[in-house]
Order: sequence, then structure tokens, then C-alpha cells
Amino acid sequence: MSKFNNFFVSHKKPISLVLLIILLGGGFAYSRLQTSLFPEITFPKIKIIADAGLQPVNKMMVTVTKPLENAVKQVPDLQYVRSTTNRGSCEISAFMNWNADIDLSQQRIESSINEIKSTLPPDVNITVEKMNPSILPVSGYTLESHNLSPIELKQLATYTVKPFLSQVTGISEIRVIGVKTKNIG
Repeated sequence: MSKFNNFFVSHKKPISLVLLIILLGGGFAYSRLQTSLFPEITFPKIKIIADAGLQPVNKMMVTVTKPLENAVKQVPDLQYVRSTTNRGSCEISAFMNWNADIDLSQQRIESSINEIKSTLPPDVNITVEKMNPSILPVSGYTLESHNLSPIELKQLATYTVKPFLSQVTGISEIRVIGVKTKNIG
């Protein structure tokens, strides 16, 4: 035991220097460490979201969801398609093979959708995004009223609810979707 203690006593400066270098290296690595709420992970999944205002579910299914599904099914490396249709919107998930190039698959899906866009209702807004945790909404709200029109509800959401929610600490983005506003000009 005394030989062990003698080693540290006789070599305390080099050992202190090595410990200092390790601590400085750890401090430098910690300062360079990047953190975020959701890491950038890309799954072999592409999400297609179509927003068509307040169309009923049955009309939405026939005029938007089915044509989009058929367009997506033409893309190579597709495993399967899953869709959900709600009043005025639909979500289509295209699950690709794990070895597929997700960027190329996204471009192919966008191209297929552009080919059939003229057959879809003119007011449909379509977004195509690669699936990662950052595109998932944490919370969603729906405004409905027996007294207010859809346009008045959208104005309420845009000019009252959105600014109110934007003041909450930790909110990064708020989107108002639904009825399209008409431009007169």
C-alpha cells in the first residue's frame, strides 16, 4: 500500500495535469453538446395532410382522400398507406421501405400529387412532409358555434385565440387551419 501512495506522491504534478486536461476536455465537450426537445430523427414515413375547409367527411373521402391515396400508391418503395379522414381534412401516412431514400420518396409523392391536383377540389391545401417528431402537434383545438359563421370563427381564432396562446411560455408555433378566407380585388 505504501508503494501505491508513494507513486501518487512522487508523480502528483503529471497526474494533476492529466486530470486537468480531462476536466477541460469534458467542459469543452459539454459546451459543444447540442440539445433539443426532439432529436432530428427521420422515419421511413411521409405524411400528406390535406385541408379543405369544412367539407363533410363523406365528400372529403370521395373527392380528396381516395384520389390522394391512389396517387401515393404509385410511388416505388412504398410498403403501405394508412389514412384518416375528418371533416374538412385528411391525413395520409405513406410508410416506405427502411432502405428507401426518404428525400427521393418525398419528391416522388409530391410529383404524383401534382399530376392529379387538377382533379381535386380547387380550395384544397396539401402539405407533404417527412415524418419526424418535430412536425407532430402537441395539442389541437376546434372552434364550433351555432351563432358564428365559419369565417367569423376563423377570424376569432386568428385575431383572439392565436395571440392569446402565443403569450404562453414554451409555445413555439401556432397554426390556424380551416376555412379559406376570400380575397376580393
